[in-house]
Amino acid sequence: MVDLLWSDPKGKEGYGPSGRMSSGIYLFGPDVSKNFMVHNKLRMVLRSHEVKAQGFRYDHDGEYPLITVFSAPNYVDKAGNLAAVAVLTNTGSQLQGPEFLQYAAQPHPDVPSGAYAVGGPLHPDGLVDA
Repeated sequence: MVDLLWSDPKGKEGYGPSGRMSSGIYLFGPDVSKNFMVHNKLRMVLRSHEVKAQGFRYDHDGEYPLITVFSAPNYVDKAGNLAAVAVLTNTGSQLQGPEFLQYAAQPHPDVPSGAYAVGGPLHPDGLVDA
């Protein structure tokens, strides 16, 4: 299950270890994506968890696309990435899309990190009625 959840696509064929994270994490090519989709009767896979500069990317394009969609803009306030949401439209018996809605990060409110966490100054249990 860890392989399925944390593995990342690569451009080349095949399957092998990833240098991005600790051992047990893998990279897989378009041949692996296609075999998985054919075996499971899928037409595409939408996945997440990997930052993409435009908020989405076709990692494996073609007849069996594997698409990464990332919905956290400017990840950890450092990445500078856009975010995206994939929109699929059902038109009766046909699924159309995806189309992507992209958005940028918005300014943070002037609130210290962790202020709403338990024990933080703005957590509801810490507020005193005046």
